[in-house]
Amino acid sequence: MEGSVITEKGRALLGKILATEGTLHISGAQIGDGDLPPGTPPASMDALSHYVMDATIVDISNPAAGEVKVALQVLSEDVAVAFIAKEVAILAEDPDEGEIVYCYVPMQEDPVQMRAAGDVVGKLLTLEISLIVSNVANVEATISPESLVRRKELEKYALVTHSHVIADIQGLQEMLTQFQNDIDLLNDLVSGDMPGGITFALDFAALSNVTVLDGVWEPAGQYIRA
Repeated sequence: MEGSVITEKGRALLGKILATEGTLHISGAQIGDGDLPPGTPPASMDALSHYVMDATIVDISNPAAGEVKVALQVLSEDVAVAFIAKEVAILAEDPDEGEIVYCYVPMQEDPVQMRAAGDVVGKLLTLEISLIVSNVANVEATISPESLVRRKELEKYALVTHSHVIADIQGLQEMLTQFQNDIDLLNDLVSGDMPGGITFALDFAALSNVTVLDGVWEPAGQYIRA
């Protein structure tokens, strides 16, 4: 969503993180139905004008250098009373002040109606908000385990997970192939099917290729006597 604004406290937090080479931790999101106070710039907001509920962080990505995109969800089954969404706040952890409003998103000119739980028609509101993170090297977010996973997240994480599994299977297949090659080579050597293979024959009549370690060979009867 375009129009997101880093707050004054957010810029101060960026300065601290850059100075210490720390991590920007996106800790949560909120949604409200309030209007900007007259004459108040969005950057000066340190709280929603009127908080309604928390939003769920679904995903965080890095589409470009110095930018992070945060995906949010609000599900109507979590809404006690229907409301008009007019503002969003992205929260971050400040080492000195605790949780602050890092980014404020004014939606007053393009509000969204949220239905309440129990309405005949449910609603899932999904917002993707782009944040400026300057030259911060590390950005992390608290992803809710209760969020509804979209197809794009499924494809993303399935690719990461399956690529590891596929690599393991390919490695196992290489081992099995090598073992099979060794077995085939051994068979060829024993059977004499390849040049230089092992040729082994016994002649019990003359006791050739046989060494008697214990006993006496009786040629007439062709047996070994203990």
